[in-house]
Amino acid sequence: TWLDRQDAHRLIAEAIQHDFPEIAASQPEIVAQHLSSAGETWRAIEFWIKAGQRAASHCANLEAAGQFNAALQLLATLPESQSRDRTEFRVLTSLCPVLYAAKGYGSAEATHANTRLSALGESIGDSPELFLAKWALVMNTIAGVGSRHVPAAARSLLDMAHKDPLRKQAGHYAVANAAFWLGEFETTRDHA
Repeated sequence: TWLDRQDAHRLIAEAIQHDFPEIAASQPEIVAQHLSSAGETWRAIEFWIKAGQRAASHCANLEAAGQFNAALQLLATLPESQSRDRTEFRVLTSLCPVLYAAKGYGSAEATHANTRLSALGESIGDSPELFLAKWALVMNTIAGVGSRHVPAAARSLLDMAHKDPLRKQAGHYAVANAAFWLGEFETTRDHA
């Protein structure tokens, strides 16, 4: 044959993008699949992200999670770099909300995604996404296990809030929620 398999997938992806842009826009997962098979990892990741965002915008949360996870799987094949970490952070900030909606804050998948997002956020720096990730991690921990370490983590959100009133409100909510659940845990344990 005059084309190998990767070249065929690359040509199909390019044909869809150039000749059928409405399909590329409405079904980016098709382009992502062909780019993945073509070995065009970075381009495939971008299309998986678009596919996940499109599915999330239609409340197809499980589908969106699958597409964001496809992007994460491809990212894992790339060498470590700041660009890879930033892209992973971006994917995780999109993945976490669909996991909360589909599986709940306390799910194992949400816990894993939040933990990784928080770890990446430390190297990325302060951002609205990092605050959201840390807030979700606190809420995730409360929902999952009611950890004794939650109040300190919740209070750290207040430090991150700076002068942003929405962050402050979210931080106070997390502190109050943590205190309530910790109190419930101690009451239950003391009376058991």
